[in-house]
Amino acid sequence: MQQTRSIDTSLSLGLAFMLAVAVLFPRFFGLSVVFYIVFLVYAGLRRSIYFRLDKMGYLWIAFYGVYLIGFLWTNHSDIAMKTLEYKLAFVLIPLLLGFKPVSGQIRLDFVLLGLILALTVASAYGVLNSLSCFTSGGGRTCFLTGFISPIHHPTYFMVYWITAMSGAWYGRMKAWKYYSLKWIIPFTILGLILHVLSLSLAGILFLMICIFVLLVYAVSKRFGRFYGILSFFLLPVFGVLLITRTPQVEGEWHAAKWYADEYFKDPKGFVQSRVFPMSGSEERLVLWTVSLEEIKRHPFGVGTGNTESTLEHGLNAMGQIELAQLNRNPHNQFMQTTLETGIVGLVLFLTILVFGITFGIKTGNPLLVLVSFCLAFNSLFESMLQRQSGVVFFTLLLCVLSSSSILIGSRRKHLDQQN
Repeated sequence: MQQTRSIDTSLSLGLAFMLAVAVLFPRFFGLSVVFYIVFLVYAGLRRSIYFRLDKMGYLWIAFYGVYLIGFLWTNHSDIAMKTLEYKLAFVLIPLLLGFKPVSGQIRLDFVLLGLILALTVASAYGVLNSLSCFTSGGGRTCFLTGFISPIHHPTYFMVYWITAMSGAWYGRMKAWKYYSLKWIIPFTILGLILHVLSLSLAGILFLMICIFVLLVYAVSKRFGRFYGILSFFLLPVFGVLLITRTPQVEGEWHAAKWYADEYFKDPKGFVQSRVFPMSGSEERLVLWTVSLEEIKRHPFGVGTGNTESTLEHGLNAMGQIELAQLNRNPHNQFMQTTLETGIVGLVLFLTILVFGITFGIKTGNPLLVLVSFCLAFNSLFESMLQRQSGVVFFTLLLCVLSSSSILIGSRRKHLDQQN
């Protein structure tokens, strides 16, 4: 029994280590995988694990399959090979998580602590980076965007933070050891501050959605359904006021709103009239328009590695010569997936998201719902699975959380089969 518990703890610490490396040293994530595989071999020799692939794992592997098929008609084999290489996590991580402890226990509290500790160190590094810039005469902008988040793009960094903050409070609710208010409260305050400093509009909007859901739930539970419904309509008003009165994001919010209004009056005219260089909101609207046009022409996808060249051709056709030379992606994972892998790829991606949300609700796993919805929401504004920061994080977290929802039941079935 003691040996089994030791294996469970070691597996959990191994997953925590993998997640921490992905946050702090993303280039060395492969080494953490090797370390975890070595331990799995040891655990296998001890007969302390068994293999069973979960539905979430099957979905990620199938999702990789459409990229593999898309390689057959690529025009850029070098880009396609690189794409397949860093998306290999879609296969590798589910297979690793397929090896489960016989005891049926993965310490989710340890896994989340790995994320929390790594984020704390990464944020401290970001603050030191900002201070170094500021003392060199860089000004207040040294504490914003990429300066405060030098390891990952700010949008991804805020995804990590909202997951970590939610995990911390979830651990407190579950009365897990080490999850004390003494550090959870300051940790949450730091996360809120970093959300503002990141200037990630998507990150701030998602944070506000999470706060909105929690407040409506709290009001309904405390004061009844009527006041819950009332808060559902009143709280968004306060949210809009908060965004429009926060200096760091007010300008970006109003600009995005103005661009959206102008765009819907005449989409193609808007695209053709944009002058390079553009703001982030302008650029996204242009890229989305061109992406949709190309998706209409290629409903079954343009092939793995062909996205950038396809967009370049479409941008040139609309007169956006300078933007075409930057090799941008669609800045929308739904469009990115559909353009590259076609309708089949989009259906698989949507299935992953829907399964994560519905399975999380069914099994009472709010973190699985949160991470799935987080991927869905942020994919509206960024190609979240085109960077290693998103590929590794979301695949690992969704597989861990999905596995933790059914692990004990799987273990019981496994033991029954043995008996």
